[in-house]
Order: sequence, then structure tokens, then C-alpha cells
Amino acid sequence: MFVPRTTSSRYRRAILKYLPTLVIGILAGYIAGTRNLTLQEISQIKYELSQPTPQPAEQEILDQYHPHGQKPVKAALVALVRNTDLLGMRQTIRQIEDRFNSRFNYPYIFLNDVPFTEEFKAGVRILTSANVSFGELDSESWGMPEWIDRERFEVVKRTARYPHGGSDSYRKMCRFQSGFIHKHPLLADLEFYWRIEPDNGLKYGWVIGMTEFMDTVATLWNTTMGFIAEHPGMVSPANLKRWLLDDAGNYNGCHFWTNFEIVDLSFYRSPRHLDRAGGFFYERWGDAPVHSIAAALFLNASQTHWFEDIGYFHPAVAKCPSGSKHSQQRSFVEKSYCIVRYKESKQMVLDPEATEPVHTGPVYMAVPVVG
Repeated sequence: MFVPRTTSSRYRRAILKYLPTLVIGILAGYIAGTRNLTLQEISQIKYELSQPTPQPAEQEILDQYHPHGQKPVKAALVALVRNTDLLGMRQTIRQIEDRFNSRFNYPYIFLNDVPFTEEFKAGVRILTSANVSFGELDSESWGMPEWIDRERFEVVKRTARYPHGGSDSYRKMCRFQSGFIHKHPLLADLEFYWRIEPDNGLKYGWVIGMTEFMDTVATLWNTTMGFIAEHPGMVSPANLKRWLLDDAGNYNGCHFWTNFEIVDLSFYRSPRHLDRAGGFFYERWGDAPVHSIAAALFLNASQTHWFEDIGYFHPAVAKCPSGSKHSQQRSFVEKSYCIVRYKESKQMVLDPEATEPVHTGPVYMAVPVVG
């Protein structure tokens, strides 16, 4: 488009600012005119035309975890969602397809405690050529167990002053993600959430680490130690227990944030579930600290991996990938207490003779921000 030089600078800036949107709109309109598309399909075309193509640096990261010519493992992208999450899930799928899954075509599995609507099914299927499955949770995995003291639970729910303390569904979600997700029939043949190199021995991969609200896990550590006392042989000799403790030897609440995790499902399928203690309802135990304690104690340190080269955003928390372009944005994450503690603990296990510190300078505590 030609913008005359006689046009005022203010109007020229305005024209140039909206030029990409105008061009995208014209292209989408042209395509729609030749194919008789719906408004939803037109919106999708406009969105796709506006998306950037993968950059070489991003391609290098993808190739690192999925070399060319290698047979994919049995993996899927799994999400526990509600029908009302359609818009947000469509945005997530679009980003995953643009940057990753359009190359590898891993299937999607969506789980819900109620039947999915036809609108939800159609809305996500249109965004990917991969296989998409929808599953409903049964009462065992989503309901409240009969042995939970309902009166005690209601008192805790009314008096809780921590995030999601008054929520039934959040407790059920944490319980399901901690010990029932692997039992769902749609996941029966899977080996991994997401995808990691199968020959590197990794079992658990994560992106963000932070401390938990301690009121929500008041008895989790002691309950775990009680289990360990009965089954001491299950603890890995090369574990990351130090990462879970402060310098005084007390549980510090550090955990891998499970909003983005890559897991070898064989690890979930071992008999280490804490459900009977009732802490998911009485205290609101989160699936993140449960997963993290299990991974730190029962896996070798070498089987866990921090994906520092992957960027991730979730409301209130963001992490930029490593690299010089992002060094300023990621400095806080690198200095957070749980990240530094993890790196130091893993170094002590894998390289006990090392004398070089993994981090110098101030260390910051990082917890979720509550709006």
C-alpha cells in the first residue's frame, strides 16, 4: 500500500499500525468469498494468517527433543478442562500446533467431569489434524470418597484463608491429577505426557518451580514420611530430598508447577498414592507438591529435568526461555529459591566433587500471585 508523504505523520503511523490487520482482513475476505465460509471459519483464517512461523532457534529446540527419523513414543497432549474453557483451549491448541505439534501430530485427550458439548468438540477438532479424544471422569476419580468426614471438610472449607480453600472442584482436580489420571482408559496405552527423548532416562520434566502456600500442605510431609517409614526401600539412593528441605531440615514447600509437566506415566502407575489420608479435602493438598515430593524421593536426580529452554505463561506467572535475548526477562526465575535449590541439590547428587556454585547473588522466594 502506498502512503503519500504529504499525509501527516500521525495518520501515516495510524495507517502503518493497522496495515497488517487490514491485509489479513482482505485475504480472509477473499478466501471466504471463494469458499462460502462461516464467520467462525473466517475468524480462524484471520488468526492463522496473523501467526508467525517458527524461528530457527525454536526449530533447534524441537529437534533436540525429537530428532529427525526417530520413531515417536506413545504420547499425547492431555488436558482436564470444562466446556466453558473452549476459547482458552483453542488459543492453547493453536500455539501448540504452530510451534510443535503440526510437525509430530501427537493426539489430544480432553477430560471433563461432565459430557463435552458438541460445540466444544467441534471447536477444538477444527484446529488440528491430529486425533482428538474426549473422556468423562467417573465418580471414583472425581467424587468425594465415602470415608471423608463431611462435617470436618465443611468446617475446613468455610474457614480456609488460602487460595481455592473454599472450592470443592479444585480439591477434586488436585486429587485426580495426583493419583487417578493414569487410570483413565484413554491413557491406558500411553507412555508419556507430551514428549521427551525416550533414550535419555528422564521420567519427569518441568518448567516453573516455586513454594507452596504451607497451610494447604500442613500434614503432607509428615504423611509422606510415615509412608517412607513403612516402605524405606522405595526411596531412591540418588534422590533430591535436599531440594524439599530448608537449611534447618524442615519441609520448604518447593514444588514443580504441574500446569506444564512432562511425565513418564509408568511412574504414576506405581502404588504410591496418599489418598487415604484425606489431605486433598481437609487441607487442599495440591497435585504439584504431591508430584514433586514423589519425583524428588522416588526418582534418581538424573531422571528429572528442568526445561529452561522452554517459555511458558500461566496467569500470574511467566517464564522466558534461556538465551541472550531473554536474559533480562528470565533473571528473576533463575534466582528464585526453588530453582536455585533444585540446581544445587541435583549438582550435589550427580557431581558431589563439584566446587563451583550454580548461582551467586541474591535468591528470591517465588509463590503464585493471587488476584
